[in-house]
Amino acid sequence: MRVTAKMIADELGLSPATVDRVLNNRKGVSEKTIQKVRSKAHELGYQRNRAAKFLATQKVINIAFILPVFPNYFWDDLDFEIKEGAMLYSEFGLKVDVHRVHTVPENQQVEYLQEIVDSKEYQGIVIAAHDTKPLERIINQATKEDIAVFTINTDVPNSQRIAYVGSDYYDAGFLAGELIYLFSRSAQHIVFIREKENTFQMQNKENGFTDYFKK
Repeated sequence: MRVTAKMIADELGLSPATVDRVLNNRKGVSEKTIQKVRSKAHELGYQRNRAAKFLATQKVINIAFILPVFPNYFWDDLDFEIKEGAMLYSEFGLKVDVHRVHTVPENQQVEYLQEIVDSKEYQGIVIAAHDTKPLERIINQATKEDIAVFTINTDVPNSQRIAYVGSDYYDAGFLAGELIYLFSRSAQHIVFIREKENTFQMQNKENGFTDYFKK
């Protein structure tokens, strides 16, 4: 049986309106009452009916994913999965647009992200950064304008992004060095070949790789 706001109200001797305000994070309720309602909701196993809330508010949340074009074999699959996942939540008011932006030979992400932020069309942005430093200012601007920004695959650690989902590039380089050593302990000369651009990920991979052998 689904636990309702009225059931919580009956348990606590409160009005359903007061309980509803607490459950939907609205003002006008004392801190003591808020704690009582939240505690009872947790005890009874209350879960918000997101679909009903959307039908009542009709609030649409627009999210922009900004992904590179190349390499296709990697980003095409992610593009597909994002759109498939978004369909599961479309009835709750989630609308997702996937933007594929060229990063090589010329990085067009910086200008594109700026346009997305300035358009004010989205409440959230997820970006697979090609490089970090050029994006810091724009991400910080988005945050100040209440646009939630997340990074995937490559982080922008010195920005005000909310969270990063992806690998640790320093650890990846360190692991590569360790694997070379384990498979060829007698090696005397090792060459490290990487992209010419001094991007965040390339620098950290190289640092991790060389640090392994230093240690």
